[in-house]
Amino acid sequence: MFSLFGKNKVVVPVIDVAKQFATHLKYGVPLDDNERGRSGLEFRERFLKELDNPDAWKNKDPFIVLDFEGVKRISPSFAYVGFAYFRKYAPAERIEKKIHKVNLSPIKRFTIDLEVQLFIDQHDPFEYLK
Repeated sequence: MFSLFGKNKVVVPVIDVAKQFATHLKYGVPLDDNERGRSGLEFRERFLKELDNPDAWKNKDPFIVLDFEGVKRISPSFAYVGFAYFRKYAPAERIEKKIHKVNLSPIKRFTIDLEVQLFIDQHDPFEYLK
């Protein structure tokens, strides 16, 4: 599925996270990193790999829309590994514009936003998992 998004009406993919990342659904509770960041890393590599490049952050155009409908919980470690990692390329505001998230409860949004805002390391702390 694709969507027209942003001021310039850029066509971006819309990912149904609960359905397309279903391998991590256990009893309806996806995106919980019990394996020291493993699902956050897999998520980032599957859907956001093209953003792991400094040149991808030079423009402000949206890249993807992530629809979290049906996602029951997001752990802080998932948010850190999946999203805050990109702070090495861009400020939090740019990350929010590039990776648009919909259908998030206030708590899930807070979890992601907090991890992105607090990110201070300039390397991937879960690099050893690769």
